[in-house]
Amino acid sequence: MLPLLLIAGALCATAQTVTVSTGGAVKTLAQARDAARAIHKQTPDATVRIEIRTGTYYLPETLVLGPEDSNTVWEAAPGQRVVVSGGRVIGGWTKGQGNLWTAPAGEPYFRQLFISGRRAQRARTPNFGFFRIDGPSPQEGPFKLKYRGDDIKPEWAGTDAEVIALLAWADIRMPIVSIDPAAHIATLAGDPRKSNRETDARYYIENTPDSLDTPGEWRLDRKTGVINYRPMGGEDLTKEEVIAPALTRLVSLEGRPEKGELVRRVVFRGIHFAHADWSMGPRGYADTQASVMTAQTAFEAVGAEECAIERCVFRQIGGYAVWFGRGSKKNRIAGNEIADAGGGGVRIGETVQRPNDAERNWEHVVSDNH
Repeated sequence: MLPLLLIAGALCATAQTVTVSTGGAVKTLAQARDAARAIHKQTPDATVRIEIRTGTYYLPETLVLGPEDSNTVWEAAPGQRVVVSGGRVIGGWTKGQGNLWTAPAGEPYFRQLFISGRRAQRARTPNFGFFRIDGPSPQEGPFKLKYRGDDIKPEWAGTDAEVIALLAWADIRMPIVSIDPAAHIATLAGDPRKSNRETDARYYIENTPDSLDTPGEWRLDRKTGVINYRPMGGEDLTKEEVIAPALTRLVSLEGRPEKGELVRRVVFRGIHFAHADWSMGPRGYADTQASVMTAQTAFEAVGAEECAIERCVFRQIGGYAVWFGRGSKKNRIAGNEIADAGGGGVRIGETVQRPNDAERNWEHVVSDNH
């Protein structure tokens, strides 16, 4: 599998380079993609090398590549650090009462926050350890959580507070709709899965109005659109880099395998991908084992063939790092680092068997990733 790029180069009549730099003529990845398309239009057999200089490249939208973007290499310039971010910088911080910092959240709503490269803890109760469901987890919808003592407070209902329960095989995350303090039952927004059952299961709660009580925690109030943050020792939010994710997907290879129109020989090398979010609907979710088809993916491919992701880094993302899905074949994912991911690392294939061979998935190499 080593000569993947050499094969691509040997098949092409010419090779041209587009240089991307935050201070150059081509400043964004979308501009680089469009410049490469113009070259391919004039010279269809060319391999275009997009060399990216040091910098953080914030994506206003997902970088979408189609069949017309085949035969393109995206790579960091030698010795330089390139970050492709799905986030946006949060500014306008002011210090308020009780040592809390506040800032306008803006749009879209988010559930992750990164402060100077560190994932900040969303306001959590209990701060350490877990509560326990009282007895078996429910199997009928909506999810009725029986809690112990005063672990859940009536005033948390309808406040964007979310229950995260760790059940056998998978977890749930759901908003609190109502609370019956006499019966010690909290009704959640969604339904359980039959496969998610456990007695005395662990759970914790995020984003309650009164849980912002430990340095390093933050809370976003959806109604007011304000972030509150309790600083760690010595932190000055006017001097820290604060990033909230805005995109769930950073890169999307969008072939049309049912039509035989594939994204071929696209390579990403030496790039840091960061700040991809995750999202959920108003009812929350009850997950499947390994979040196999429910978590979003930072880098997703459909109808991709002989493409590669090499020596890249995926960090601070809310779902999976990479997914080669429907109609993808003979791709290579090698030598990458994946850390601080909310869903998982690499996902290959689907949970369905496509009747059409063109839409099936096979013959990938996934090796030496950490």
